[in-house]
Amino acid sequence: GQWTSVPLLGVVLGALIGGAVSDAVMIRTGNRRLARSGVAIVSLVIGVGCFLSAMAIPHAMTALVVITLAALLTSLSNACAY
Repeated sequence: GQWTSVPLLGVVLGALIGGAVSDAVMIRTGNRRLARSGVAIVSLVIGVGCFLSAMAIPHAMTALVVITLAALLTSLSNACAY
């Protein structure tokens, strides 16, 4: 019960970090499409890979860390949607 909220922390941090990453890509490249779509696509693909790999992890705490990382990565794209 006490560990179920840890992935939500990843979502919150991912949303905050995603905005900063998207802004940094925009400033560095000047390309709005790359800053939004590129960040979203890369983070979602890697995040889905983390979710899929978490299913094969036998140790609960290790799986929790990987699921939290996956939640963080998939929520990086939230800022790109606005």
